[in-house]
Amino acid sequence: MLCDICTGVLCHHAGRRKSILHDLRFDHHQRKQSLLLSLEQGCSICSVLARQLEGNGVDLGDGGDLRLQASLSLTWGRQLKRRYYSLEFILEGEVIRTFALQPKVFKLADRWISECQCASPKQEWYPDRLLDLSEVKSVAHLGQHDISKAKVYLLRNSEDWKAKESAKPRENRYVTLSHRWGKAVPVTLVAHNMAELMTRGIALEDLPKTFQDTIIFASQLKEVRYLWIDSLCIVQKSKGDDGLHEEDWYTQSAVMDKVYHKSYLNISATTSPDSSVGLFQKRNLDALKEEKVNLNISGLVNSKSLKEKSESKSLKGCVKAITGSLFKCLKMTSRTSHTRRCTIVDVSLWDDMVEQAPVNTRGWVYQERLLAPRILHFCDGQITWECSERNCTERYPDGIPFLQLKSGDLVERNLLKSFEPENEGKILREARLNGNEDPDKDLPRLHTYELWRRIVEVYSQKDLTVPGDKLIGLSGIAKYFFEFRLKADPKLPQWDLPYVAGLWSEYLESQLLWRVEPVFKDDFSQNVSKRHELRAPSFSWAALDSPQGIIYGEFTNQDLFFRVKSVEMRYIDGGNEFGLVEGLDCHLLLEARLIQVDLQRLDQEVAGVPYGWRFTSEEESDDPYYDGVHGNIYLDSPDSDDDVFEPGARIFCMPAARGERTAKPSERYLICLLLQLKGSDQEGRCFKRIGLTKLSSYEEEKSRKALENTKTEQIYLF
Repeated sequence: MLCDICTGVLCHHAGRRKSILHDLRFDHHQRKQSLLLSLEQGCSICSVLARQLEGNGVDLGDGGDLRLQASLSLTWGRQLKRRYYSLEFILEGEVIRTFALQPKVFKLADRWISECQCASPKQEWYPDRLLDLSEVKSVAHLGQHDISKAKVYLLRNSEDWKAKESAKPRENRYVTLSHRWGKAVPVTLVAHNMAELMTRGIALEDLPKTFQDTIIFASQLKEVRYLWIDSLCIVQKSKGDDGLHEEDWYTQSAVMDKVYHKSYLNISATTSPDSSVGLFQKRNLDALKEEKVNLNISGLVNSKSLKEKSESKSLKGCVKAITGSLFKCLKMTSRTSHTRRCTIVDVSLWDDMVEQAPVNTRGWVYQERLLAPRILHFCDGQITWECSERNCTERYPDGIPFLQLKSGDLVERNLLKSFEPENEGKILREARLNGNEDPDKDLPRLHTYELWRRIVEVYSQKDLTVPGDKLIGLSGIAKYFFEFRLKADPKLPQWDLPYVAGLWSEYLESQLLWRVEPVFKDDFSQNVSKRHELRAPSFSWAALDSPQGIIYGEFTNQDLFFRVKSVEMRYIDGGNEFGLVEGLDCHLLLEARLIQVDLQRLDQEVAGVPYGWRFTSEEESDDPYYDGVHGNIYLDSPDSDDDVFEPGARIFCMPAARGERTAKPSERYLICLLLQLKGSDQEGRCFKRIGLTKLSSYEEEKSRKALENTKTEQIYLF
């Protein structure tokens, strides 16, 4: 339902204010008590607004003034294929949430599964271990209410599968579970209980709640008989296992891409913080209903142009708000009417329910989501569906209007699971270009690599319980990406080492120019990244844990000022080139120019930035606007690499490229790597990467003498 305040604004223009802009402005809730009353009444818009305000630190219980405003406008958007009405809610001059207006559980899940064509039509591959659900399925089929005593059994090796398939060949599919371990450590497979789980099994009542719910749900799927759960299908560490868990871990992690990609379905305990909570959350039936409103668009710029040639022709509309809702399929009541029938959709609904849910903050789960053919999310209040064709919720069972806010505008959102270069990859590239001409439009596999850029940038923000899993947690995606996207191109050059610790050998130079984007708090820049030098070499983004993530380097072979001559990698598991590496034993041989610099900490209140550097040999400038200190700098991990500020740290600047390539030529910088000299031998000097810096054309011109006074040499970058 909608409250009187929202209905008054949308239908009758109640509280309309004068505005010289293209939008219509209205007073919304002016007191916090008024918003709380609408919340109690169940208003779908105000419920989201209240949640958003409380999340932003606004105390709604103090009974004070609120002074919310609503802004209604017509938005077109270069990327949007339809017109939308945008409804924004504004508090103290800032948009807090955006809405857009656009013209029973198992049965619904079963329908989504049956309609989806993303999974393989038959089971062609099995993991090494699976849980057999046959006994649970039999008990449930007999209609027995108490199935808590029913057992699941651990099966291993292909002979077990063949025996089962010969009995019921149509019920041979397996599903996987994505869950968060959390503080409640689930039941695990260890060396000393493996035989017991295979021969005697384990009763449902002895498993954590999330596992129980998953087994019960999976046993109702007609074609499913097996379940794969990481904690019960991979040997975990225990006392006296003589390294069995480590050996098994290397074996299983090498096929993780197949475990998820070949599954029938991935079940995700999306909302559950750990395995003790379960899949099924309290359902909010009111949140499942579509809210409709007769939207009054009189007074909107271009509203006259929306008259349809036919009364039966439908429009798509959209409303922006501080929260994020949409008005669905609008039908005009007459050719001259200023009323549009709209359905309200929360633009941020998918983010709130899925993207920001506990399980999806985990690095491993990100890989699972990308690799699984389709996912059934058990969210807070409802189930949702995700595959490469569409995303659905119970409110929008045929697919949600997939929009997102980007730089204040409504644009069409990319499907996370789409790996199509000429569709999703092209859209990503166009978004980075932001209307500029593409200087690398003829670069082979450019749109394919744009998909990889997005994958890494998102993954680099995810959490890992075990920091050493950074590369292995992405190895399944990397392997899949190589086999089905890169290797599928017959023109792909042959490389001895196609994958280099999170980077690709093709266009490797430009990929080395990734950077850590600082975050700003109270107008001050902060970088709390932590370096793990044992798990990856310094030239790889995988050497860092950065809560804010990294900006991946570009893919280009143009405007580069150095060259990678050779690559040396050392793998912990020699048979898996997409897996773990010995971070200190991997290096690149570069041909580059180096200039020594002095790195220093700055007073942010005075300089505006926390760090700066200057060329050691540069003479003092007589230009009053140039002091020789360069502050456009992105250090990888200033806390971990604190020795770079000490006297005699031996820091060097390496001119690397002209970029960003997606910017206008007049707006490109000289991009340089910052390196620390760690030693030298007869073959050359050895360096560690510590960051990246950019010089504007003005700074480059002022430093021309220092830049020209260099010569090319061969160096090792570890």
